[in-house]
Amino acid sequence: MSTAKTDPFTARIGPALKQAVRIAAALERRSLSNMLEVMICAYCQQRDLTIPDAIPDAKPYPHDALTVRSSRSWPI
Repeated sequence: MSTAKTDPFTARIGPALKQAVRIAAALERRSLSNMLEVMICAYCQQRDLTIPDAIPDAKPYPHDALTVRSSRSWPI
């Protein structure tokens, strides 16, 4: 996965969940965005999902974005 952080991401979450992520980030001395990245990567790793390298200007459909490395079927 590329280390360049150039693709903005915006999401709306509840205040309690945001506070929980802020606490987790503070405990690990991470920024909020880095903590979210770590959590997403851990989720993908637990589900045997491969995170592809980003392709500039590519607009993949959701079913093209992630690939499953195992024969298990997980809802995405």
